[in-house]
Amino acid sequence: MNINLSEYADFLLKKAVYKCDDLHDAEDLVQETLLAGLVYLKKGKVMDDPAAWLSSVLERKYCDSLRRKYRKPTVSIDFAEDIPEKSCLYEDIERSEDAEMIRKDLGQLTSVYRETMVRFYMKGQSIKEIARALSIPENTVKSRLNSGRKHIRKEITMEKYTNQSYEPEYLYISCAGTSGNDAEPFSLVRPDDRLAMNLLILAYEKPVTIGELSQAIGIPAPYVEPVIDRLVSGELMKRTGNKVYTDLIIYSKEDREATYELERRYADENYKAVWELMQKGFEELSGQEFYKIQNERQKTKLMAYFAVRTIEHAPRHVRNELTNEFEKNSWESYPDRPNGGKWFAMGNRVTEQEKHHWGGKYSVNGEYGTRQGSVGIYEYGTILHEMNIDMENGILRPLFYAAVNGAFDMDIISKRALDQLDSLIEKGYFIRENGVLKPDIPVISEKDRCESLYELSDRHAKIIAEHFHDMYMDIYKDKAVKIPSHLDSVPDFLKYLQRCCSIGMMIIMNAKENGLFLNGIDYPTPTAFISIQK
Repeated sequence: MNINLSEYADFLLKKAVYKCDDLHDAEDLVQETLLAGLVYLKKGKVMDDPAAWLSSVLERKYCDSLRRKYRKPTVSIDFAEDIPEKSCLYEDIERSEDAEMIRKDLGQLTSVYRETMVRFYMKGQSIKEIARALSIPENTVKSRLNSGRKHIRKEITMEKYTNQSYEPEYLYISCAGTSGNDAEPFSLVRPDDRLAMNLLILAYEKPVTIGELSQAIGIPAPYVEPVIDRLVSGELMKRTGNKVYTDLIIYSKEDREATYELERRYADENYKAVWELMQKGFEELSGQEFYKIQNERQKTKLMAYFAVRTIEHAPRHVRNELTNEFEKNSWESYPDRPNGGKWFAMGNRVTEQEKHHWGGKYSVNGEYGTRQGSVGIYEYGTILHEMNIDMENGILRPLFYAAVNGAFDMDIISKRALDQLDSLIEKGYFIRENGVLKPDIPVISEKDRCESLYELSDRHAKIIAEHFHDMYMDIYKDKAVKIPSHLDSVPDFLKYLQRCCSIGMMIIMNAKENGLFLNGIDYPTPTAFISIQK
């Protein structure tokens, strides 16, 4: 006789909730009972009356749990024969796919159903009392009880699982704008937070319920819900009815590589002509007072920053023609976030095999800006110099603040930051002079940053865009990244962000490799600088 033990889950749960003080304990008790039944049947034995057999097993396991809890011997005269020893049971469980299905099934109820079932089964509340307590109609209570019972009875098969349940991906978060007080959105999805990453991936194509997410990822709903709450609170997800969806654009490998070969060809053909225009920008930069006061190493790094920013910004002038969003790209259009900052988040979806080289050799990370009091740090991560992750997460802000002001307040500088100090000196961020730690990257005023450096860079970026308009347009046109139809918060410019994202550094590296840029420089050149608010 073919017996589907999961059909008895509802029957057993009702018995268990009357015995246990907590729904989770009741679910555990039912799980152990069903697993014992599976092992029993796998040995080829027969249950003439499955309900009676399972009830007796549940009774015995409940008594065992009391004995463990109170360390007292208990006796039960009503238990079935041939129940496996614990060691044998778990040895078989490890090899049982059916057992895994039931184990996961019992944890899938979302909070809306769990609370209703706890009140009804455990606390003995009537439907009317539950409706009053939860401020919902009585029919809704009945519906939730019915859905909860159906869910527990329903057998979960591997068809309901996705790759995220057994082969999780990475989702690297970046943003356009300025991060929040706690480095949001980066801090909302930590580099080791695979659960948050894959929940965002799973909820991207369409709104889904938490129960569906729980099933797809193979993790019980109680563990999924707090992560969802955090992502919704941080505005990386949104709720719509009883569903949630990911509220940021996610780029795939195909999105990132769609125009790579075209950009490579144009960069090889035009880098010399672009660099002739850049030389005029360098000449104008070298005449600025804030440039003249830097030492030679700082001048080189400021020149590198100027080159990256100018060439990276040039295609944007052409992109604006397609997006018709020049006004929307202004700072005022960026949304104010709950914990400070104004940003649009983006995600890059990456497999385990791609995680160490997902961005491509010529990708640019930045421009990243962060402030600590009156001191701001601005940086690009490029092939010239990879951006430091702790800089991106705000860990190093107090260290730069201390170096600029000449006063180390150990209360605000973390040990993690100090542990990286030697590495940061080696990478060209700091230098020690006569035992005193000083910045080894340019230091300019906030006014010079906005009114001089950026104005000069923007002006020359526009000149490059005008000269190479057709080249950039060919890379952009009709190549916007497709996003789900329900995702209406993504500005058009982000749909083109993966276009022309390599050509800038391809041009710069062609110039460098052919002796036109950073020729003879033998020290690290992080494309970073510090601004001081005076």
